[in-house]
Amino acid sequence: MRGKSRARTGIVRPPWGAVRSPTRVGTAYVGKEILRESAPLAEWPIGPAGRIRANALEVVDVAGQRLYLSPPPTYKQGRVVPAAFAALLAPEFAARPIEFGTLTVVIHPDPSRSVIDAWDDLVEQWITRVNRMAEWFPELEVNPIRAEDRATLIEQICYGERGARAVKDKQVMPVLREWLTAEQLAVLDHYLPERLVMANGRKSRLTYRQEGPPVLSARIQELYGVEGTFTLGNGRVPVKIEVLAPNHRPIQVTDDLTRFWSEMYPKVKAELSRRYPRHEWR
Repeated sequence: MRGKSRARTGIVRPPWGAVRSPTRVGTAYVGKEILRESAPLAEWPIGPAGRIRANALEVVDVAGQRLYLSPPPTYKQGRVVPAAFAALLAPEFAARPIEFGTLTVVIHPDPSRSVIDAWDDLVEQWITRVNRMAEWFPELEVNPIRAEDRATLIEQICYGERGARAVKDKQVMPVLREWLTAEQLAVLDHYLPERLVMANGRKSRLTYRQEGPPVLSARIQELYGVEGTFTLGNGRVPVKIEVLAPNHRPIQVTDDLTRFWSEMYPKVKAELSRRYPRHEWR
């Protein structure tokens, strides 16, 4: 890890077994249960089988035209494997074609089964905060976390484990926080916090992106009593405010709430108050 000496020895074992083993199971299932059928494709039990654990099923003809694709997975639906993590596992993820007459059944391993549960949006936000701090405050000498660094961090998280079950519940943040010195950690939370305390005492979460300013999202009622502009890092980083309706849908993005209250709010108040009469409207 950058800036730190590691004396660890041993084998880092990324949890590709969560995909490799189900791929073998899926291949066996297709070979024994589906491909032994001599009935036409429409009568094969592919549809009811859907996805086989960590695999998608695809059927193509001799011309390469797709005749069937299994439905999307529901396991860990919406989770995305970090790119660096998927790259570590990619060599294990070759599609497996099985010929059957004029048709080919292709088994596509799905890396979503190898997601580290604790590597979530909060982790991605922390990494983005570190990288933006390195960009906005170069005098702090913070090393950004690049793609190759992510691979190193994932190896540290997986260190010493021998299977996916042991890795999937591993805590990520203790390893990531070692990327920074104690002083840099304190500055990160001070300059680029996760939440911003507004003038009315409410706290709202900030979203950091790879480009552009941080965005504070809050419902209109949570912004009552708040005026002006927001900045971070002793005034060096401007903040955009995403004003949300009561249903949490954005209605305006602004960098000046004073202007929003005087110009935009009167236009939306009448309509929104009719749609949401139980909410407070000032």
